[in-house]
Amino acid sequence: MNYNNVPINWDKANNVIKKASRIMLTTHENPDGDGLGSECGIYYHLKEIGKDVRIVNYSELPFEYRYLNQDNIFESYKEDLHENWIKDVDLVIIFDVGDYL
Repeated sequence: MNYNNVPINWDKANNVIKKASRIMLTTHENPDGDGLGSECGIYYHLKEIGKDVRIVNYSELPFEYRYLNQDNIFESYKEDLHENWIKDVDLVIIFDVGDYL
């Protein structure tokens, strides 16, 4: 199936987010501005609407993007710090992926 022309059902996406209580945001390894900026923007929106949300990435925040982290919202995955929180996550949103499959 070619996903390039499939419209996103925003009502369905919004309903999934509304139903979730604990949400993890993440992006690809060695993140760049696209993924990090997207995580940052949706993080603050989700906090505003009362969600328990964290940004947990595989890689450390690159030096050139540290200005995005004034509130220390970016975390690098560490099993001992994140394992218990992640097991109760209702929804994971992954940003800046190159393919739907």
